[in-house]
Amino acid sequence: MDEFWKNRGGKEWIEDCWNSQDNPHRQQILEAISSTISFHKIDSILEVGCGCAPNLALIQKKFPHLKLAGIDINKNAIEFGKQKLPNVDLSVGDIYDLPFAGRTFDIVLTDAVLIYVSPEKIKLVMEELKRVATNCLILSEWHSKDTIPFYSLGKIDSWARDYTKFLNKSTLTKIKGWEDGNWKEYGYIVKGF
Repeated sequence: MDEFWKNRGGKEWIEDCWNSQDNPHRQQILEAISSTISFHKIDSILEVGCGCAPNLALIQKKFPHLKLAGIDINKNAIEFGKQKLPNVDLSVGDIYDLPFAGRTFDIVLTDAVLIYVSPEKIKLVMEELKRVATNCLILSEWHSKDTIPFYSLGKIDSWARDYTKFLNKSTLTKIKGWEDGNWKEYGYIVKGF
């Protein structure tokens, strides 16, 4: 699966991702960040699996004082994002070994990334996300009390799972308005640490 995302898409796919900034779930991500800022001093956010960084573009507009960073496995998406967001620290890397010191970012964000992490690797990935966070994780993912595999082209390529079991004091917010596929039933913003 990692090779698919590493090599995915050309210019059209990346531009479609960038132009999806009006997707309703992105507003809910901003609301989750706003509620965190209202209770904690937040200076920095890292988005893991940021693609070409449409979430970071919206975050930068709403919270221009924050230090923003993003990491993604797709070099072409990162290069596109760097052209659009020169003041955001974007880099190529993978989710299994983040190139940051522990407790570097106040908030660590994912958006439709963990759904592609296999059950054998999800605990490692969650520990890695928590390692670089100081305040909380905000996850826009497919959440279910049971791990549910989804098939594409005859093989399992994505999962819904219970993210609350990896987090302390977590909250769940149902994603509204994203009616595509599994997002309608399983799409949640999961917040916790």
